[in-house]
Amino acid sequence: MRHSGGYLLQVLLALVCLSLILAVPANGVADDIPFDANFTAAPNGDVAVVYKFTPSMAVYQQLRDSISNLYLLMRGLAPARAEIEVVDKKADWDDSKRTLTLSFKILGQARNMGNRWEIDILPGVDFINCNDATRTLFFNEESTGPLGQVRGVTKLHLPASARDFGYDDSRRVVKYVMPAPQKSSTGSTFLVIAALALLVVGALLTIASFLRKAAPASVPVASVPLPMEEASQKLLDHDDK
Repeated sequence: MRHSGGYLLQVLLALVCLSLILAVPANGVADDIPFDANFTAAPNGDVAVVYKFTPSMAVYQQLRDSISNLYLLMRGLAPARAEIEVVDKKADWDDSKRTLTLSFKILGQARNMGNRWEIDILPGVDFINCNDATRTLFFNEESTGPLGQVRGVTKLHLPASARDFGYDDSRRVVKYVMPAPQKSSTGSTFLVIAALALLVVGALLTIASFLRKAAPASVPVASVPLPMEEASQKLLDHDDK
């Protein structure tokens, strides 16, 4: 597998295989070194890689004795070109299973082509089959050295939301389609609630205005003179006469 522009993921595998082979003395035990590899593609195009090398006990012990610092082995996975970046590099021995595990993440390994995503496959990496149910594609990879072959099966796991996926043998690419990202409904929901609130307030104001206009006009109440006021008024009328 490779990244666009020619920096190949197979080169990373070759570096690992070469390091494993050269780490063993010339008089070491000649034996094949099988491996199992998993590539897990994230929706953003990053690919997490895990290689598990499981040689025979004799080869494993020689590797264990020859490689004093696994960091030096992983340092070979630093690409020389800026178009690809390898991060989260780790390496571990598992003596109980005589396994050397190398893991790292390749940023932007899958290329967004606009209407689809693509991952290139190099010649020499053979497509085996595809499990549609699990969105997993299987490939056979190998590298030959003085000690024999480093070979195994690589599984490429596509994102769970991938569709219309498959391997194009004529172009040697894995193609798949990702659904368009859904826009957050939080903003629209807020606008709907705000609009409803404005409608309710407007309706209440309209009703209040209608009730105010429909209220009967107040009838003026005639003033009733008190007895003392009536007597005083009579005296004033008499004097006028």
